Amino acid sequence: MDRVKDPRFESRQVTDDEWLIVDHRYGPNDLRGTVACVYRVEDGVVDVVWLRDLPLAGCYQTVFDVLEDIRRFYAHEEHKHLHAV
Repeated sequence: MDRVKDPRFESRQVTDDEWLIVDHRYGPNDLRGTVACVYRVEDGVVDVVWLRDLPLAGCYQTVFDVLEDIRRFYAHEEHKHLHAV
């Protein structure tokens, strides 16, 4: 489990080369909680299958990079909504 200030998103390793990115905003049995599936293609390259309609890349260097991009995206979206009110 990732040790970060915002525990909303987490990467869970499923196999040696596969991870799920989960959103703890949803309950453990809610399928909406899975944001993406990440697969290691080769050393230094992972591909992402997005399970949400997100305007993010499909290829990264590490699963940590995927997780950080998701966190940045949602932090920006939340900031945008707070200032729109």
